[in-house]
Amino acid sequence: MTRTTLALAAGLLLLSACAGAPAAESGDAGCARNHEPGRDYFPDKVSAQVSKQWQVGYRQNYKLLKVNAGPKTSLEQTDTAPRSYVLYQCGTPAPELTGELAGATAIRVPVRKAIDNPATLLGAFEVLAPEVLAGYGEFPGAETADKHLPQVSKRITDKTAVGVGHGDKLDTERVLNLGPQVMFAASGDKARFDKLGQGGVGVVFYDPFNETPLGSAEAVKFLSLFTNGEAKATAHYTAVEFRYRELTAKAAAAPAKPAVLVGINGHGRDFLAPQNDYLEPTLVRDAGGRTVFDLPGKALQRLPMEIMIERGASAEFWFRPDFVGKGATVKKILEGEPRLSRITALTSGKGIDRADPRVYAAAGLVNPDKLLADLVSVLHPDLLPGHQLSFLRRIEAG
Repeated sequence: MTRTTLALAAGLLLLSACAGAPAAESGDAGCARNHEPGRDYFPDKVSAQVSKQWQVGYRQNYKLLKVNAGPKTSLEQTDTAPRSYVLYQCGTPAPELTGELAGATAIRVPVRKAIDNPATLLGAFEVLAPEVLAGYGEFPGAETADKHLPQVSKRITDKTAVGVGHGDKLDTERVLNLGPQVMFAASGDKARFDKLGQGGVGVVFYDPFNETPLGSAEAVKFLSLFTNGEAKATAHYTAVEFRYRELTAKAAAAPAKPAVLVGINGHGRDFLAPQNDYLEPTLVRDAGGRTVFDLPGKALQRLPMEIMIERGASAEFWFRPDFVGKGATVKKILEGEPRLSRITALTSGKGIDRADPRVYAAAGLVNPDKLLADLVSVLHPDLLPGHQLSFLRRIEAG
């Protein structure tokens, strides 16, 4: 019998046990020693105040988490079927998955091992529980990860957290051998996710990158549901929100609102423009700028390059011009698409991109006040004199 088969068999036993009453092992840290019916096992609670992607309800010994979206399978296709997860306190019986719980995935909390795939929750792990991270799909470059994700980076360096692949390269057997209680996923292959579910790994679909800045910061709250770290998550979010709103008010008072082209060069194909409620357009508005395009919604939208060039030619700044971003220069971008020489913002040194795209996604999302500070310092240098860019960079001529 292979290790995968053993893991699958163990997982099936675990799943069947979820409908029963598994007892905590005596001495498990964070577990209840005795189940006390009627007791509130979660005195610290969180809620999604900005995010439209998830909601949670507390029910004495379990939390009912509802997530509005499933995995993204391509730019245009997302499995939008809502998912429910029952997060029940270790040491208490799992509720029967009937009624409003029917079809839910049961996961015992606090989880001891988790996998982030590809890597959108690494910043939340850094804030709340780096010791829980057992695996990841992708990891940022070491030079900036050490600065923004020091504890997570150390676990990866000393291999206490290991790579498991992503998308069609996700190594399901490696995941099963690691024995996590949960894997967070934003995109990938359904067949692989189903295999992990059959093996006892709760696969939770969530993508904070599809949120507004403060909605993405609530990823810390989201993760806290699995670690029982709600109090710590609330403290982090409250501080971030205060700084973010304070800076937004400061930028709103700026006399000028520069025009900013927001979107990604399609390298000879369509231009990918984020719609109004996506992360970057919201950041631009909150930083005291105005976006060239006004596109309702919260997804990426394809636009013909000709329209993008015509409308964006006179923009004062271009934010996030390239998918890869890291290291791209004006010269390199123009070599790939000469027509972009008509974009004055790019050729005049006012192109702004992510310093390290993966760190931006992993650590920036839970610290949007720092993303906003970077952008305010670019659009309105007088408001933050001496500010050093942390997550963004100016695109060099090359």
